[in-house]
Amino acid sequence: MLLKAVSILLIHVTKWSLFFLPDINWVFEPSTVSAFTNILRGVTYFLPMQTVAQIFQLVISLLLFRVGVAIVKVIWDMVPWL
Repeated sequence: MLLKAVSILLIHVTKWSLFFLPDINWVFEPSTVSAFTNILRGVTYFLPMQTVAQIFQLVISLLLFRVGVAIVKVIWDMVPWL
């Protein structure tokens, strides 16, 4: 009960102190996006889309394999009798 009251007080104090900060204005530069899309267009012009799709599938499958191995390792470490 005391911990909940202290945490609520801390949250209210934090919100109150953040109220006085100025708003953040995000500036979006479309030139960077257009440069990036131009690079992608150039790459896909030289590489066929089938090759790009296979590279993308390989990267995703390797990442999923790493996640799977990490999950198995965590479960293996949690088993107390091994």
